[in-house]
Amino acid sequence: MRNAPDRVATGTRDQAAFEDFFRTHYRAVRGYVTGHYSGLDVDEVVASTFHVAWQRFDEIVADTARAWLIGVARNLIRNADRSRRRRAHFVDALVAARPAVSVGLAGSRVSLEDLDVLQSAFGRLRADEQEILLLAAWEGLDRGALGVVLGVPASTATVRLFRARQRLRRLIAEEVDE
Repeated sequence: MRNAPDRVATGTRDQAAFEDFFRTHYRAVRGYVTGHYSGLDVDEVVASTFHVAWQRFDEIVADTARAWLIGVARNLIRNADRSRRRRAHFVDALVAARPAVSVGLAGSRVSLEDLDVLQSAFGRLRADEQEILLLAAWEGLDRGALGVVLGVPASTATVRLFRARQRLRRLIAEEVDE
């Protein structure tokens, strides 16, 4: 019968042993991530790698610990990259599927200055005001649908939309006056 490989821990999560393990392998993992994957949040990848190591600490074989950690880091990076690609593909698909919106400007001329004023005023709104205006204007949601999306009664959604529109009008007026 062959001897079982030396495990880093013996069936329980030993904090002192893990701290030694971390100090021993931290630089190697950080160096791997930094050297092979630019543009990443290195600290996040390293922290996630050691989080996985903590969860599986009693399974790690001492002789291959460094390679195991680098493999975990590599898999975390690859998983994050796949998620980013899927998210980007999903957003592209949503944009492509979005119905054309008519804002009643056909035949009208809108100056770039007017658009700048609108953009500036809109940017000064709170995030919740921007959201409800976009849901109503871009998504074409009525007050009942707004209520469902926001998780509030339709009457509350109507008041929020009214107030957001009023505030946008005031901000546009301020932009024009400046």
